[in-house]
Amino acid sequence: MMIMDLMCKLRNLILRGKMTSLQQDGDAVYTIQSESLNQNYLGEAYYPYGYAGSPPLSGALVINLALSAQPENVVSLPYNPTSRWKGLQPGEVQIGNQLLETYIKFDAAGNIIIKGNVQVEGDVSATGTISDGVTSMTAMRNAYNNHTHSDPQGGDTGPPSIPM
Repeated sequence: MMIMDLMCKLRNLILRGKMTSLQQDGDAVYTIQSESLNQNYLGEAYYPYGYAGSPPLSGALVINLALSAQPENVVSLPYNPTSRWKGLQPGEVQIGNQLLETYIKFDAAGNIIIKGNVQVEGDVSATGTISDGVTSMTAMRNAYNNHTHSDPQGGDTGPPSIPM
């Protein structure tokens, strides 16, 4: 009988479940309520390093890990395989808000693609060309620095005295 009890405890160390509600969102980690095999668990939601977002939606799937084989000491790993980003190539990473279809994508060629409005709190600098889909800053600068005006007294004025 002792071996059967041990086997039961080992089987219950890792359980797949479904999140039923968010309990707390003010501390360092989210505390979520989940259900596995008709049993409720209250656990801290853990995410991989660098990945943080809004609390998981009710109904999200979770993997519950019973630390020290204690069902009252659960860590929950929320995930939702049905709402993952699809169509990514090997080596690509994409994060974002699937409801709004906004994202940041790191493609396999090393480019960063952003879909959505961007607001920067701080300086922006670039060592390459900055373009807006019509022209580049370099082309605008060259056009400004070399432009002249017609002089009403005849001829043209010189280019701007202070170039961009």
